[in-house]
Parts: sequence; structure tokens; C-alpha cells
Amino acid sequence: MTTRTATTSVSELLPVNAVSIARRMISAQAMRQRMHDLTCYVKETYYLEIPHYVEYEYDVDEHRACRGTKGKHDNDEDYYKLVKLSGSDCRKECGLNPWCTGYEAGTNNRCELWSQFIGDNLPKNSGLTCYTKQKYFD
Repeated sequence: MTTRTATTSVSELLPVNAVSIARRMISAQAMRQRMHDLTCYVKETYYLEIPHYVEYEYDVDEHRACRGTKGKHDNDEDYYKLVKLSGSDCRKECGLNPWCTGYEAGTNNRCELWSQFIGDNLPKNSGLTCYTKQKYFD
């Protein structure tokens, strides 16, 4: 009578086609044991929303600079984004961005896209015009 020791390989005990199946099962089991200590991190998925242009009605204050709600000198740099665009391109950019409450267009392609409520304006500024979206003005 022949006894087999614990060092007998899988291939000695099983037919040839079963050997490959057994090896795959052992590999899968070993992989599961190794993966037990792993942590999976998944990046959050962001979908890019493509802005679409909306034609807003604007209240127009010619020869006036846009200001915030605290008076004629309330023009904190956090209230607006300064870009170099023509007046018509400035209007389009404001129409593409729902956060834009209005814009100030000036000479030399000066464009301020406002994200804060425009509550006042500074008069007698030739070359500047303040445009406030009516939906934010009412």
C-alpha cells in the first residue's frame, strides 16, 4: 500500500484537465486572501456641464461703474472677475455663466464679470457702463 505525503502536488492527484481548474481555484483563493488587506479608492466622477448661452435682459447704467450693496466705493476684487473682452463678448460670457449677476464693460476691452449682487454704481465714469441682469435686480 502506497501512502502519499502532504508534499504531493495537485497534478499527481487529479486528471490533467482538472489540474488547471484546481490551479485557478487555488490562485483565486490566494488572491482573495491577499486582497483582504487592500483598500480600494475610487475618484469621484465629475460630469462637465457645457454652458449654454442665455440672453438676459439687463438694466444699463451708462458712464457708471458697477458697485456692491454697501455704496459707491464697494468694489471688492472678490465681487468680480476681470477679463479682457470686448463689450459684446463680455455680455456673452455673462450670459454663459449663471453665477454672473451682471458686468461692467469699458474701453480697452476691460470686462468685469460680477458674481455678487450689484446694488449701486459710481457715476461719471466715462468709458464704463454697468449692466445688471434683471433677474438679480428685481
